[in-house]
Amino acid sequence: MSFKNTAVLVCIGVAVALATAMYVERSRQTTMTDMQKQVIALQGMTKVLPPGAQMSFSCPDNNAELYAICRYTLAPMYLSFVQGEHFDTALTLLRVNAADSTVQVVTTGRRVLWQNTDDTYRYYLTCNP
Repeated sequence: MSFKNTAVLVCIGVAVALATAMYVERSRQTTMTDMQKQVIALQGMTKVLPPGAQMSFSCPDNNAELYAICRYTLAPMYLSFVQGEHFDTALTLLRVNAADSTVQVVTTGRRVLWQNTDDTYRYYLTCNP
């Protein structure tokens, strides 16, 4: 074997060893992903509504990623992200540091069926009275 072939094999071996070590370290970390936080936060809501429920969805900045996580977590419930489509029931997410007046806009004139708070969002499931 020539020196170049040996050097290439050594580089590949080092790269594989480094990648393996990084993967093992990453799998040992216990930090929760955003999706795991959403799944935990929304667990109680499945006890309030039947699996075929349909509801409107709103969140800060119309965050499509947050919508996708909630839709995945609550399946087979239907969440509508379409602005013109309104249902009697609505799931609204607000940032924890949102003003109290924002919370009042969401809950005034509606019945709160379920609510929860985590370190990032407040979750409100409301319906028309």
